[in-house]
Amino acid sequence: MFGIEGTGSYGAGLTSAVRRRGLGAVEVLRTDRRDRRLRGKSDTIDAENAARAVLNNTATSVPKTNDGTVGMIRQIKVAKDVAVKARTSAMVTLKAVIVTADPELREQLQPLSKMALIHRCAGLRPGKVDTVTAATKHTLRAIARRWQHLDAEIKAHETLTLAVATAQAT
Repeated sequence: MFGIEGTGSYGAGLTSAVRRRGLGAVEVLRTDRRDRRLRGKSDTIDAENAARAVLNNTATSVPKTNDGTVGMIRQIKVAKDVAVKARTSAMVTLKAVIVTADPELREQLQPLSKMALIHRCAGLRPGKVDTVTAATKHTLRAIARRWQHLDAEIKAHETLTLAVATAQAT
């Protein structure tokens, strides 16, 4: 029997390898903070704690499998979550650039709703980039287009997740 910490994330590969060889695996919880402070944190200490948890029968959770429909959905969710984070970052950055923009440009953009702002910025035409305002327009357009691309990617991940789940249900 193997006690493995993090079977759903960084320990998933090890868990899968153990199972393929027909060996048992249980999920081991991370040791409590007080114990880590007293004894320190190292791979050796973690391995000893995992072995003790298995031997004492305090680790009894069967790790989730990473195959089938659930495994597919879990992988698609990883891609979607990364895209959502990047889209959020793009919006935050877009608004930060607007704050420092030329007053005339800023006054045109600040009152807009989120979607109106994205559409307006994506359609900006900076022309020759030889002024700070032109460089700002170029930056706003690039960020807005990145936001649009990420938004489309997120929708594609959602569609794929639904298709995988629906195919399994039939």
